[in-house]
Amino acid sequence: NSADANEKANIANLYKEAAAALISEGAYFTRPYGVLAPMMYERAGSYTSLLKRVKKIFDPNNIMNPGNLC
Repeated sequence: NSADANEKANIANLYKEAAAALISEGAYFTRPYGVLAPMMYERAGSYTSLLKRVKKIFDPNNIMNPGNLC
């Protein structure tokens, strides 16, 4: 029931827990969004650093998708 705030929170927690379990087993999400983004960027530090450098080259003024890495 999408109108039930408690049910929505339970589903969100289940999603986050499932993603964390998958990541701990070696899963890699190539396009992480929402709660997946910080979990993936934390796990793949060198990849994240590389993405930040590439973004700075192509978007030095941070006008393309500001506030987001990709």
